Amino acid sequence: MHGAAAFLVLGAVLIGASGCVAEKPEREPPPRQPAEVRVSDMFVALQRPTDSDGNGYLDTLETTIYLFGDRFEAASIFLPGSFRFTLLGEDGRIVGEWMIDSTAAREAAVLFSPGPGYQISVNLLDVGTDVMPPQSADLLVTFTASSGEAVRKRNSVRLGPTGL
Repeated sequence: MHGAAAFLVLGAVLIGASGCVAEKPEREPPPRQPAEVRVSDMFVALQRPTDSDGNGYLDTLETTIYLFGDRFEAASIFLPGSFRFTLLGEDGRIVGEWMIDSTAAREAAVLFSPGPGYQISVNLLDVGTDVMPPQSADLLVTFTASSGEAVRKRNSVRLGPTGL
């Protein structure tokens, strides 16, 4: 009976520990990629915008970004560099623009199952207002590596009131 109780306790500890690991990804991805890899592509997953201040208008854009290299196609890569987020309204005007410097980008790095990525959130309230008519907008994300190479991706997103 004593051995069975110890086994159950050990099992509960292992289950609890594995749950903690799954809930919080690592923040510092280890460099498991060839040296001198260059960025060649990027995938940007954009979540549905949210209303962070509860005023009835969408203001927060959350992204998960994966970079891919020219010589390392099996998984995403981590590279030092910066991000620029440009939000363009239906009329083509800039609704918001955010710069994520290399330090902030490194802090946003996360090690996911497919490889390293970045979780970055931008908010219209940081650069202006979220109060606008309903519209489709484009989020242009540009990553510029420390070595100078750049990649860009464009995603469409809905802005304006939350109830539409």
